[in-house]
Amino acid sequence: MHSRPLRTIASTSSCRLAGQDIFVPYAGQIPAAGKTPAQVDQEIVDRIKNRAIEPQAVVALVSQNSSLITVIGEINSATTASPTGRVVPQPSGERLLGVITRAGGLKDQGQDTWVVLERHGRRAAVPFGSLIYEPGNNIWAWPNDTIYLYKEPQTFLAFGATGSTTSSAPQGQFPFSAGPTSSAWRMTLAEAVAAAGGLLDLVADPGSVFLYRREPRQLAEMLGVDCSKMDGPTVPIVYSVSFGDPAGYFLATRVQMHNKDVIFAANAQSVEITKFANFLNTLISVPTNAVGLANTIQTNRILFHTPNPTTATPVVTTTVVAPPTTP
Repeated sequence: MHSRPLRTIASTSSCRLAGQDIFVPYAGQIPAAGKTPAQVDQEIVDRIKNRAIEPQAVVALVSQNSSLITVIGEINSATTASPTGRVVPQPSGERLLGVITRAGGLKDQGQDTWVVLERHGRRAAVPFGSLIYEPGNNIWAWPNDTIYLYKEPQTFLAFGATGSTTSSAPQGQFPFSAGPTSSAWRMTLAEAVAAAGGLLDLVADPGSVFLYRREPRQLAEMLGVDCSKMDGPTVPIVYSVSFGDPAGYFLATRVQMHNKDVIFAANAQSVEITKFANFLNTLISVPTNAVGLANTIQTNRILFHTPNPTTATPVVTTTVVAPPTTP
């Protein structure tokens, strides 16, 4: 008499959760908390090997509803299967772009969209375009992550001898743009100077264009900056670019602008000399104008002199006596 192998197949319909345990017929409650599917497989086999010949068990993770990923903000939540913004993580893993796509995707093209990732109490933000053009930023999403998408155009400031004399805003704050009516998630230093109106020909010093920004401490130390007296994760750095050198234009086309950067174009030395000369002219012209004013007043008094009404003017009265007539 030969025995036949008996296989016990436990499907999701024959198993149920009991707290952090899995209930399997003939095996009872199997502790599953903190165990991998392979470890649960072996636990089930060990429980039923005395009741079945060569038992086998297969445990697969269908979903993990207790560790969802939250996606909120500028997403098409009405077009997704999860309008609440709660996305079930994939067992095989998934990157940020995949999670955002399953949550409904963006409402627009995303030039002005920022992606904020919050994980274990820490937070980081990058432009949405950097997830596409810089794959290193498209990291793996973890259960219990929170992804927040919001719109805020990136901007930079331009001061000094920039802009056009005919422009309504030759200096101030400018958005990242790819043209007069199109926004962009990134732009170069050359494009930023052009967007600010360029350099004033009669005022600016093309060899003294400065870029102010805060860089990570590690990068500042690599550049040779002494960071011992500075606190915080970022350090203020000033870069200098010479547009008087043709190579400076090629360099400016490779330097990427960061959000909230500051561009300053210094005045030429001739402008400072002109300002000093105008100042001296003002100092000299003040006494000269005072003397001229006094001379003018005195001249007017002489030409248009009128008697003083407070001084008594003698009045001479002449009396004429007629001789007597003879009768």
